Amino acid sequence: MAVVYLRPASAGPERWDAWYADAAGWQEQLDLTLAQLHELAQTWASRPVQLLLRSSDLFVTELAVEPRQLRQGREGLRFLIEDQISCDLDDLHIIFGQWEGRRKRLPLMAVERERLRSWLEALAACAIQVGQVHADALVLAANADAGIVWGDQDQALIACTAQLGYACAREHLPWLQEQLNLDAAMHWHYRGALNAVDAGADGQTWSELLASAAQAPALPAAMNFLQGDFKPQRSSARIDRRWWQVATLFLAALFLLALDFFSATLHTQALAQRLARANVATYQTLFPGDTRIVNLPLQIEGHLNEGQSGPTNIFKGMQALARSLHALALPAPLKISYDARSGFEVELVVDAPHQARLRASLQQAGFSVQTSAADAHGVVSLQFHD
Repeated sequence: MAVVYLRPASAGPERWDAWYADAAGWQEQLDLTLAQLHELAQTWASRPVQLLLRSSDLFVTELAVEPRQLRQGREGLRFLIEDQISCDLDDLHIIFGQWEGRRKRLPLMAVERERLRSWLEALAACAIQVGQVHADALVLAANADAGIVWGDQDQALIACTAQLGYACAREHLPWLQEQLNLDAAMHWHYRGALNAVDAGADGQTWSELLASAAQAPALPAAMNFLQGDFKPQRSSARIDRRWWQVATLFLAALFLLALDFFSATLHTQALAQRLARANVATYQTLFPGDTRIVNLPLQIEGHLNEGQSGPTNIFKGMQALARSLHALALPAPLKISYDARSGFEVELVVDAPHQARLRASLQQAGFSVQTSAADAHGVVSLQFHD
């Protein structure tokens, strides 16, 4: 099954480039908004999705590492690059390749932690599950030997090995070849018209290279950025964290029942104190606006009564919203807030036709609905109440 490739088209998560195969052949879609990307992703079914990071956004190097240093663990090896970076080490997500024993070299790549997190969260909001995250330069070595270059008039990528790839400005390529001790007569791929001295260039575009790589074996697992803090969760039953704001009030009702039950069955003062501390911590998580706790059961009961007796019944509203989102196959909202007086406010990524259908569905359920125009990221704000 052919891989779908995605790559950020900008420094932030707002714009995306996509390459994929459909019935008409290999496709290239550039500078997509999040709303356009979400709509396009519906056509990919269960195909594997690979996120490519621009090598120019990465820190890439090789470390000279002795066997004894490897035996002491790789965590300490990250401090070897401390003098080469301009930010705090803790701000980087660092991965290591496989140690090359003959050369005693260890590939290392790093990306800004928060940027990687924002890219992955934006794709999750579009209902896209990423299977692998790699540097785009490594794609060059997917179907041929290392040392392949792709370039246009602005930039060049070099895959030195299957685990190591660099990006540089087009005019700096000869200097980088010399620094990396690469053969001058390398295999060339290019998109634009390069100098006549680039003999042997086969004229493949970046999209054509990806089409070939999509049928090739997977890139090295060691250079997949989805590890450590970014390792995918295996549990399929895990609740999407964006729905916790909706689920908190349901949990509060269950929590109130559990509180009465367990309080009656505790036999020791020590266990009772531990439960009381856990109850307070859970309540403060569910209702962070309540800074003062006097009577915990009564305060929880007050929140539930307010949600049922206010101008907008919280349970009726959540049920109507969930049914409408499911019927229209829309992704989970980015944000949901509720106020007993003004009702619900929802932020989600949705295009204009689906926005109109969602509005009609909620109005049919008996709610008054107001919507705002989509912002630059394709995010729409929707308010509704009885």
